[in-house]
Amino acid sequence: MRNAEFMKNELRVSVPDSIVERMAKASTPEAARQEGVAIAREMLMAVREMVQGAQISAPNGKYAAAVDVLEALGVGSGPS
Repeated sequence: MRNAEFMKNELRVSVPDSIVERMAKASTPEAARQEGVAIAREMLMAVREMVQGAQISAPNGKYAAAVDVLEALGVGSGPS
């Protein structure tokens, strides 16, 4: 939630109110992380056929969150 507000208010990134509201409903930090991952996955899936790539960042060095987002695209953490 704080990251979404920071991006919207300080960096002037366009963050829809519906996204901020979804993040605000998270009752725990883990629930907020899961909601953020879900939002990122939805956004990537929505534009997948329209873009050549996307930059996925790992908030606060939490690389597992970035991997969780990428898994929605069929990109795993390595060979099976």
